[in-house]
Amino acid sequence: MRALNTLLLGLATTCALALPAAAQVSRCLSATPQPAGAPPNQIVQDFPAGSTAQTGWRITYGRGVAEGLYITSAEFRRSPSEPYITVLKEARLADIFAPYDPGQPRFFDLTGFNFALVPVSTVDLGACGTRVDPVVVKEIRDREMLWKNDTAGKRGQELVIWATLDASNYNYIMRYAFQDDGTITFRIGATAVNLPGHELVPHTHDGLWKIDVDLASPNNKVDVVRRLQSENSFQANFVVQPFNGGVEGYEDWVADEFTEVRITNPNVTNANGKPISYDLKPWQHGVPRHFEPFSHHDFWVTQYDPTETLYQDLPNYVSNRQPITSNDAVIWFQTSTYHIPRDEDGTYVSPNVWRGVALTMYSGFDLKPRNLFNTTPYYP
Repeated sequence: MRALNTLLLGLATTCALALPAAAQVSRCLSATPQPAGAPPNQIVQDFPAGSTAQTGWRITYGRGVAEGLYITSAEFRRSPSEPYITVLKEARLADIFAPYDPGQPRFFDLTGFNFALVPVSTVDLGACGTRVDPVVVKEIRDREMLWKNDTAGKRGQELVIWATLDASNYNYIMRYAFQDDGTITFRIGATAVNLPGHELVPHTHDGLWKIDVDLASPNNKVDVVRRLQSENSFQANFVVQPFNGGVEGYEDWVADEFTEVRITNPNVTNANGKPISYDLKPWQHGVPRHFEPFSHHDFWVTQYDPTETLYQDLPNYVSNRQPITSNDAVIWFQTSTYHIPRDEDGTYVSPNVWRGVALTMYSGFDLKPRNLFNTTPYYP
């Protein structure tokens, strides 16, 4: 065994010496200088980072006890010569639901408690992170290959802001990424340690999202997009239909239909005459159906009402069946992970003392632009 270890160490050393320095050390990407007089909760980032700007984001965020980290506006521009286009009016986790398989306990970790965000530590910053304020981290990241064709290609970049909610034994990483092609990614990561007394009990972590897309104006329309195919046919049909017939209600995510929700501004077109849109693309592990009625469906859409803030009350909110076409519509969406504890989570060091970690499990979704550009912004 000792000889094997010596051999492996020698191979690792040889490989490391063979790599060029650039391959061994990740290069941090440059943050855009912030405009003079900008609000402290605003972040402006142009792409490609540290080079001549092609695209860019201007975002503002909020944070608070029992709220965590959320986005209060997000604007994107397709080139430095164009004005910013509003994409988000607001986006946040309306709640975080953690029900355990035996039926109890059942935690609503935002509305049920006054949990605060964790102060940023050096381990949060890593090699390239920046402390934006005492509890928020900003990172400008390489996001691997945006496009590739044989030896040609382009690597993508993104602005990431994130913070950590201290939910008793659990921490929740709330992460928003704004990418150079106009995509926004939303993630919630459950981590820290398993619930004392329930260390081996399976449970879900459900991110209950509220997303208010105001694409260039509040007057958008919402469609549901599906791919329909029978096992008895070679052909498939691509279907775009008004969400719930154009009124408040719900739709379900169906894996073999690739279900998505599309938000379109029919009054704003690109140079090709096509209306600009964003597609909500689920990043799903599964779709839990709990006892609570709000979990019986995956997508809900309501007409904007500032008093409607509770995910649990969605069945009541949609009962009025108000129109959501050419209106300020709000999308609500549940993303979930199922945590089945394993030996890697820890161990009992004595009959009543558990020691371990809950490794981070993420769920979320992407908002991806459609026809926002006239052509691909990165084709050579």
